This record gives sequence, structure tokens and C-alpha cells, in this order.
Amino acid sequence: MVASSSRRVPRAHLDPVRCVDDALAIFNLQITQPMRAATLAMFLDGGWCGSTVVTITDTPDPFQVVEVAEAMALAGAGNPDIASLVLATLRPDGGPFHDDDELWHEADEVVEQCGLVLIDWFVIGRHGAFSPRGLVGAPSRWPDQS
Repeated sequence: MVASSSRRVPRAHLDPVRCVDDALAIFNLQITQPMRAATLAMFLDGGWCGSTVVTITDTPDPFQVVEVAEAMALAGAGNPDIASLVLATLRPDGGPFHDDDELWHEADEVVEQCGLVLIDWFVIGRHGAFSPRGLVGAPSRWPDQS
């Protein structure tokens, strides 16, 4: 999860966030040590540039990702500078949850209802990061497929 020293982290409003590695590099900058249960949200504009990363602390319940997705999508809805959203759930004591596939569908739907696109959702735990999008066989939404 650590950003490669040879890879530059995309800069807000300047560099597009075009793939999983770009998003994880940005989220890695937000993760405190020791890691605590939290959910991170990153807003992207129509050119794939990030603008804001929000950290919602104390979200240990896996189902809270849907509430966070809705709150963040509502916050971005109607803003012409926000087109999409990327989420990351920090689970310091674990990784995949048996209902992550359903949570992906619910979060995706609530974000879409607000007029935005949920590009991806990562679960980050002690053994690394994975995307529940892959659990449901949904195709990548990143411009640089990953």
C-alpha cells in the first residue's frame, strides 16, 4: 500500500487519478498509524483530478460504508466540479467481510441516485487492499484499466 518512491502521487486539481495505484497512493497519505477504523472518500472532477479527500473516523461497522457513500454523494451532488467518488474502508483488524459484494451494490446505487459515479471502493486491512467491485465481477471504471 505504500506509494512507490518512483511514482509521483497525483496532485489535487492538477494530475488525474487514472488507476487503482493512483487512488491507493493518495489514500495511503490519509492513513494514520496505528490504523484505526475509518472510511475515506475522494471526490474526482470530470477530468479525473482529485479535489478533496475526507476522512470519516470511527466507522467499524462494515455497513457504514453505504451511509458514508450516501453522505458524500449528497455533499457532491449538484457541484459541477464533482463527477465521481472513490471510497476506502479501513479495517485494521481484518479484511474482506462476507457481505462486501452486497455493500458494493448498495453504495454504487446510492451514489448513482445522487448523480455521481462510484469509481471504486477499497477495503484496506492488515494484509493489504482489495476492491469488492471485483467480487461482483463489475468491470473496472478506471480510465487506465486495473
